[in-house]
Amino acid sequence: MSSRQPPGSALFGAGDERVFLAVASDRDRDLLAERLGDRYEIVHGDPGGIDDVDLCIVDAATYPRAEDALDRLKRETTAYLPVLLLVADREADGDVEWLAETVGGTVDDVLVIPTPPAELQDRVEAMVQARRQSRRSALYRRAMDEATLGISITDPDRPNNPIVYVNDRFCQLTGYDREAALGRNCRFLQGPDTDPATTDRIRAAIDAEEPVTVEILNYRADGEPFWNLLAIAPVRDSRGEVTHYLGSQRDVTDRVERERELEHYEAIVETTSDPVYVLDRQGHFVRVNDAMVEQSGFDREELLGSHASMVGTDETVAEMERYIEKLRNGPRERASFETSMVLKDGVRREFATSLAVLEDADAFLGTVIVAHDITDLRRSQRRLSVLDRVLRHNLRNRLNVVLGYARELEGHADEEVAELGGAITDSARNLLELSEEARAFAPVIAGEAEPTDMDAVDLVTAAVEEAREAFPAADISIETPDAAPIRGHDTFRLAVGEILENAIEHHHRDSPTVGVDVRTAGDRVEISVADDGPGIGALERRALAAGAETPLEHTQGLGLWLVNWTVGSVGGDLAIADAEPQGTVVTISVPRSND
Repeated sequence: MSSRQPPGSALFGAGDERVFLAVASDRDRDLLAERLGDRYEIVHGDPGGIDDVDLCIVDAATYPRAEDALDRLKRETTAYLPVLLLVADREADGDVEWLAETVGGTVDDVLVIPTPPAELQDRVEAMVQARRQSRRSALYRRAMDEATLGISITDPDRPNNPIVYVNDRFCQLTGYDREAALGRNCRFLQGPDTDPATTDRIRAAIDAEEPVTVEILNYRADGEPFWNLLAIAPVRDSRGEVTHYLGSQRDVTDRVERERELEHYEAIVETTSDPVYVLDRQGHFVRVNDAMVEQSGFDREELLGSHASMVGTDETVAEMERYIEKLRNGPRERASFETSMVLKDGVRREFATSLAVLEDADAFLGTVIVAHDITDLRRSQRRLSVLDRVLRHNLRNRLNVVLGYARELEGHADEEVAELGGAITDSARNLLELSEEARAFAPVIAGEAEPTDMDAVDLVTAAVEEAREAFPAADISIETPDAAPIRGHDTFRLAVGEILENAIEHHHRDSPTVGVDVRTAGDRVEISVADDGPGIGALERRALAAGAETPLEHTQGLGLWLVNWTVGSVGGDLAIADAEPQGTVVTISVPRSND
């Protein structure tokens, strides 16, 4: 067998084609084998047992008994399998009608023998070449049918450039079967939210006979939208003329949605007022938002690539490294702690920092940090701490001294002096009570009160019992459900007691009437205290509603402010309304606990 290969026949191993000879005459068979053996592998045998050949040559004597086997072989071969029939003299053949019926069916061509060697070679090569092209086409088609991306072919020579081929993946991707897709322009995949600018790009590229790749919003057969990475390329013939357009489709919905979600988060990060930055594994800045640039005082170019120690103290960097190690080795996803940042101008600021590690398949990639400036808050807390100490110690000690002198004055023989001593005693006691109130609510004032799950019924009941004991002349009624779980802290009982005391002490009668009601309203719990007294003045209400006092609009004491701060510390509200026919209703509304 020769190793020669016809030009342009590298695909499918041209020169390795197999030719099956089914010829009755030994002489003719040997002659054919000799003439074709230098180009093709010659196969002999029973036609029923032959497969994987590229050409069948059969003579008129053998054909009748080989016809069924040849027909089966042609049908079972995926590509075109030619059959050449040899006849001694077509016109002299007695069964011309039989020959006419055979050609075009099982037989593809007829060759009259004897024939010159060159003619035999040309005829056989033409049929093998047809087989070669058929196998090539079958391979391409199988490759397209089995491709993991959608493939479609359109014919621009037909009206509206319709689809003439789609593979299985196209049908899976779009939800349309072949019958529904073939013969239609690909525009049928577009829908109400498809971008017209994208379709214009596609149309312009086709008009210009140029390739184009776009991401386009298409719609499946059931109306579900999906993002399609569509690539279209013109297919040209040997003259350079466009005969078809090949399109490939890939579902990139997940990627597009992730990118859009990332863009959304990036927009949030860039617009937030808190510094956000990303450090690599070695602790160098790889990304900073505008707030980080603005608050640190450093340019973005100065920060990027620099180590975190550029803005953090040694203690801060060491603490961050400890938390990173804990997060990598533990179940928690993030950590919160307080750090210091040294700005470009040398000023040190305090920050509440939230840190999360970036990992991919257990590989540490870096750290994301969000920082909130709490310098002013901590300064205020320290000042409040000093004020609290003054109220609790210095002021109380001084007032106790004042009370001692005032009591001596109350026993003075001069009635006017004794009366002044009594007034001083009352004022000093009021100031001491104010100090005690501030001390009791100190955790709320300092922002240190930690909410826990508790029952509003229990704390209200306890506050009512204390009020009844302190004011036996008051008529205090209470109405509650069996339970009303809330998120609160210990100062809530003090807050309810403060409202009760305010309603009783500022009443115009010696035996005031006060009603306490606890009820649930959706995801809230409401605690109302109603009295029939003179009411709370409009100036005090406006001051509480505004959240601040002015020289002209202020409350008469600290009590309602303490109640307001207590309720607000857990996301609650304080409301003051008029009672009918007179009096005031003070209502605390706080979130209901899930427990």
